Amino acid sequence: MEYYDAILQAEAINYFKQLFEVDHSTTPNTLLVNEMPRLSEQCIDSLTTTVLKEEVRRAVFSMKSYKAFDPDGFQPIFFKHFWERIGDDIWNLVHTTFNMVSINTSIAEALIALIPKESNPKG
Repeated sequence: MEYYDAILQAEAINYFKQLFEVDHSTTPNTLLVNEMPRLSEQCIDSLTTTVLKEEVRRAVFSMKSYKAFDPDGFQPIFFKHFWERIGDDIWNLVHTTFNMVSINTSIAEALIALIPKESNPKG
């Protein structure tokens, strides 16, 4: 039994060493600026174009209905249910925020939650 205990102990030590050791092969000093990935012109254009109301609506409706933004926040089901009434206001908030020079951190948190997740992003 001691033999198996020693194997399990060695495996546990190796696991946590790999988990917490610094991987020196990818430190910032080894990355060359010229090798950094670059966005295509199409991607840059898509990031700088005006946010459309339909994009905001799709993002809201793609969220799980009963997830809250924060402990005191409204769940997405609220925005979905009342979209006809508040959709313009939500879109105006997003549109205005995207055009501001600086962003209030509480708005930034909400905007991050509005970015839809894609299974196979292309870009």
